[in-house]
Order: sequence, then C-alpha cells, then structure tokens
Amino acid sequence: MRRPSALAALAVTVSTLVAPATATAAPPPASSERAAPSTRVVVEDLPRGAAPRVDVLVGRTLIHRGRAVTVRLPGGGRPELALGTWAGKPIVGHFAAGGVRFFTVAGNGRATPLGTRAFDFYNQLPQLVRATGHLVLGLFDRGGADPVYTVVDAASGAELLRTTDVDELAPADRRVVLRWTANPSKNVSARSRDGRVELAVRNAYYSSPTRLIIRRTSDHHALTRFRFPWFTGLQVTGDAVRVVASQAVFENRRSFLVLGVVRPGTATTQPRYAVVRCTVAGVCERATSTARSISVAGADALSFTSDQ
Repeated sequence: MRRPSALAALAVTVSTLVAPATATAAPPPASSERAAPSTRVVVEDLPRGAAPRVDVLVGRTLIHRGRAVTVRLPGGGRPELALGTWAGKPIVGHFAAGGVRFFTVAGNGRATPLGTRAFDFYNQLPQLVRATGHLVLGLFDRGGADPVYTVVDAASGAELLRTTDVDELAPADRRVVLRWTANPSKNVSARSRDGRVELAVRNAYYSSPTRLIIRRTSDHHALTRFRFPWFTGLQVTGDAVRVVASQAVFENRRSFLVLGVVRPGTATTQPRYAVVRCTVAGVCERATSTARSISVAGADALSFTSDQ
C-alpha cells in the first residue's frame, strides 16, 4: 500500500463550458498557452468561498453536500481518504494493517465498516466508479510484476474480483484502470467527466511558478492559466510549492478544485493545506479551512508523472 505523504495525499476537480470546434485550425498549444488569460494565485491570500461540491475530508471533518460533520470511526481512528458518495452514503477510507478499510458515514458522522477487511493498493489512490458501484484499487509492483486490480462492491464492501487481466474488468472499471496505466498525456493531472477539458501542468516540481492550464482535450487549446509562485525565504523541509498539482479534480462545468499549500513544512512547523477552487473565468478562492491532511474525492485519477 502506498501511504501518501501530506503533499501527495489527497485532492481536486475542474470543469468548464467549451465552445464547439470550428473548421479553423487552433494555434499550436504553446502559442495558445501564452495567449490565454493568466491569474497569479497566492493560496494564503485567497478569500474564503463556498464549500466544495464534491466530498472532501479536512482532517476528521467530512464536507458532504455543503454540510460539515465530524467522522467517528469505530475504535477512534482517523479517516484519510474521501472516495465520494454511493447510494446516498459518503464513503471514506482509513489506512489500516493490510491496506485501506472502507466505511460509510451517516449524517451524524458515525462511520460503519464496509465489509470486514482491508484491501492493498500502491501508487494510485482507490477510485469510486459510479457507473458500476465499484471501488477499484490497483497494486503496482515496484519490481515490474504485472499490476493487480481489486474490485470491491461499494454497497457491501465485498471483494468481487482480483485480477491482473484488465479484460476481466467491467468496461467502466477498465476505463479507470487504463487512465492509470495508459494516460497519453503524463502532464495532465485531471480531466472533466465528459472528457472535453483537462488540466495540464507545467513546473510541478522543479521551478517556480507552477502553472495549471485549463485546455481543450481535443486540440490542447488553452482557455485559462493559473500561476502558483513557490514559497521563498523559508527553510522548507520539502518542496516549496504552493499547489500539489497531482491532486486535482473537476468540480463542475465551470470550476476545478486543487490541493493548495497555505504554509510549507519547515524544521519547526508542519505543512498546512486548503482546497482551492479556480474557475474558467480566472477567479480563485479557498473552498475549505486549513488542515494538515486533506482528501478530495476523485483526485489522483490519472497517472500524472511529469510536468513537461
């Protein structure tokens, strides 16, 4: 199981209205990126906006349909993953011996186990597939062995399938797995549900500022850019980034969510995060309070590995 660090642990959403294609050829991606409107984003200075429209865990607090509730796991553990909602019940994950255990959360915050066991995974966060009602996990071996895929019933927590053959998966589950293993654009960290727009990333790891670009999937024409300058003047113990670019997800047809860094980790302080909402109009705001651990349902859905 991969136990994500705070920086790489949980995440985001974007979606936008896109003008229909015309017969006129779009400019090359680099040209359209330079021409697209650009917004500078300093996370700690952003105003507070509306609550996220997807499930988000902020520490022990689950934000579901705009309402916040403290999650109470059996035995007093802390949930680490927001998976989304199935059959009207939000699902969260808790890292445990053997992998991750799943729980449904009631309106009063009480968590009920889904099934009786934990499931192993590595390198990609588990995903809830709404088309099938399944939780899909991937175990990607560092030694080069074939990945192992586990399919869990989101209603009962029962294991339905464990296989190395993607052809054995239901079509919707297979599409999730292929986004992990065969994502053609390694610099894309999120894609809208209808597939029409995506979030491209530049300078995720190596230089400031980190840039997020909303662009059309079909021709990579840039619609809006966001520049997140790195922190300076601090003895940062990890990356000095202001945004965790891999942890993004499209929220609706006008906005995306991404995990922003309010304060980096230093020798004497732990990092703190907040969910940032940015719109195709170039406006950004904070959608949550700050915390040391935040998880956004649907994040880590693509095999984002590069910033070029």
